[in-house]
Amino acid sequence: GDILPSKLITDNQTIYDLPGPAIKGDNSREILLSLGKTEFKLKYNNEDNLKHDYDLKEKFVKSINDREKKPGSVLSYRGDEIFFGDSRYRNPIRGYIEDIEKIKLKDVTNKLNSVIKIGKISINLVGNIDQRKASHFIADILFDIPLINNNSDFTYQHGYTNYNKYTHIPHESKQTHISIYIPSIGRTDNNFYNLLVANYIFGGSGFGSMLMREIREKEGLAYSVYSYLQPYENFGILKIGMQTENKNLKKSLDILKQQITNLKNMDFNDKEVELAKVGLLRSFKVRFDTNKKILSTLSAINSYDFQKDYFFDYEEGLKNVTPASIEASLSQILSFDDIMIITVGNDN
Repeated sequence: GDILPSKLITDNQTIYDLPGPAIKGDNSREILLSLGKTEFKLKYNNEDNLKHDYDLKEKFVKSINDREKKPGSVLSYRGDEIFFGDSRYRNPIRGYIEDIEKIKLKDVTNKLNSVIKIGKISINLVGNIDQRKASHFIADILFDIPLINNNSDFTYQHGYTNYNKYTHIPHESKQTHISIYIPSIGRTDNNFYNLLVANYIFGGSGFGSMLMREIREKEGLAYSVYSYLQPYENFGILKIGMQTENKNLKKSLDILKQQITNLKNMDFNDKEVELAKVGLLRSFKVRFDTNKKILSTLSAINSYDFQKDYFFDYEEGLKNVTPASIEASLSQILSFDDIMIITVGNDN
């Protein structure tokens, strides 16, 4: 993990981040020491614990059933199932009812014991704490926790060739939800900042973006339309999302497809690229205006194993983007022949 001093925080308060919710306040040390020494080991040995386990299962089952009632939720998890195929990325966070019902207490205990080991734990601190106190604090937390090598040889690359798959899922709703997946590059790719700027211009900047102008301002087909990057280590996805009245589905898809083609063949100009870079840098700096945001950013840097000079690299990476660099790399960073479209809404 890492430590980040902060002037935004009071002398007697430091924010800590472990896998799970952040803990704030004066009693956080006692809470985390308890977690570090004994409470990581899940032990249910009486009827109340068994009932608690049953209640948790019921809550999960209810949340999964509720997921099916919301077209946006269906769109998200079914889209990942289709796009990622047999990969581990296909599974929804809440899982599936049939799997939840099979889980026993020993399964939970075994899983916790396999996960909670040094090498899989990231500890991040933001606040008025020096290196010495932080070292003692972390040593106390990790006391008696087994050591494990966190290296993994798992990688994923999409294997689609001329994929261009379209799936519609019937759902009783007044509007049809649309999601488009375009395979792209990972967060460590040299061209990532070219993609970041291109996406900002395309649909990542809200009002003023290409998608918003065409879909909302010119055609009035949706209140909101957007694109965003979902980068992993070795690959990524540019996702487009919107919802529209069922009767406007075909027209909306035609415009979205045309805008993707326009992006592929676009001649970027200096002004729009510079404005995009300014907007991205402004958004980047907003990540540090509260302690919670600082902690979230620090945790992400450590979780994704970014370099210590990540902040400098981010600004420099954006500064080096030009219209020519985007145009030269666009066909390499977006797989325009492998697009997947999924819609959820009324068949009519």
